[in-house]
Amino acid sequence: MTAPPSPAPPQPARVGRATVVVIGAGQAGLSAAYHLRRRGFVGLGPNDDGAAGVPDDAPCTFVVLDAETAPGGAWQHRWDSLTMATVNHIHELPGDPVPPADPAAHANTLLPAYFADYEARFALPIRRPVRVRRVERIGEPGRARGFFVRTDGAPGTWRADFVVNATGTWTSPRWPSVPGMRSFHGRQLHTRDYVSKDEFAGQRVVIVGMGVSATQLLAEISTVADTLWVTRREPQWQDS
Repeated sequence: MTAPPSPAPPQPARVGRATVVVIGAGQAGLSAAYHLRRRGFVGLGPNDDGAAGVPDDAPCTFVVLDAETAPGGAWQHRWDSLTMATVNHIHELPGDPVPPADPAAHANTLLPAYFADYEARFALPIRRPVRVRRVERIGEPGRARGFFVRTDGAPGTWRADFVVNATGTWTSPRWPSVPGMRSFHGRQLHTRDYVSKDEFAGQRVVIVGMGVSATQLLAEISTVADTLWVTRREPQWQDS
């Protein structure tokens, strides 16, 4: 009786190699990628993970890992009523101004298209969807040499000399700790989950914060609901 063949030994996990790994392809990530390319860093192509070995005289390389399935960062998730007339003016990317747009155009449509064009125009090495699970230092504290970036993509791990964290806060919103919030029976909503002012029609709404998002929502919701605006500092009003 012939014995069954022995199973092939498991292959070692492949580790990608890049000088810089940028995590996130929103505004911060694309801006970092643009400036890396300007400074002579070479973007790794879609089939290149740098794992074959890097000669000493090879140029520095970089790659951008993005958890989204499409370009646009957080802009693709903004509420439909946010238009180019009401959006805050911090959406331009370096080296390529936003083209003139209809003020009534939806920001969550126009800006992702602008981001997609930007990625193609500057041939930025974006890989998506790739979610980074954790980042680990290599070596002992004080003597660390680079990082392992663990992902759910291929290769599963990247080794990098430098990591740029450009993940933003949209997927990890901060909820301030307010006494009584756990016993409050009304609805508590973060800006990230806002859809439309219509869901607040006829209600009493407290809006907390004095950032751009808070003032945008206040301007909308106050037209259909009784609103109270709470800020840590007195707003400084200016004549337009």
